[in-house]
Parts: sequence; C-alpha cells; structure tokens
Amino acid sequence: MSDNTNNKNEELGALWKRQSKNGQTKYLAGTLKLDIDGQEQTVKVVVFSNDKRGNDKAPDYRMYKQREMAQATTQSNEDDML
Repeated sequence: MSDNTNNKNEELGALWKRQSKNGQTKYLAGTLKLDIDGQEQTVKVVVFSNDKRGNDKAPDYRMYKQREMAQATTQSNEDDML
C-alpha cells in the first residue's frame, strides 16, 4: 500500500462509503477543499452511481453538493405534502 505522507499530489478532500437508511442505495459522502477567491472553503458532497447511463460517454458517477439537514428535511416534508 502507498504511504499518503509521501504523495506529491495535492489532496482535494476525502470520501467515505455510506448506505441509505433503507439499505438499498450505496453512495459516497465526504468533503472537498476548494479555493474560492483566494480562500479555502470546505464543501460537503455526496456521490451516486449513475444508474441512468445511456452510453459509454456518460459519467459512471455523479457528484452533488450535500444539502443541509434542515433544508433536506423541509424539502422532504414538502414533497410528502404534494
């Protein structure tokens, strides 16, 4: 195994394997460190397998900015009301 302390590549973030509460969807969750206007900011992201892949040029995975928990809960509740 390689030693990350000797790696000359710049680390942009880290991802962890996760599974949905119902156990049916596996995904990755983590953080990216971005340089925005000269300031380093950390962005929470989630990565899902692209199950709607129509051809070989389509991406294997899609990355999204993670919604804040309060926003996700509110959105979920609003969706349930429709």
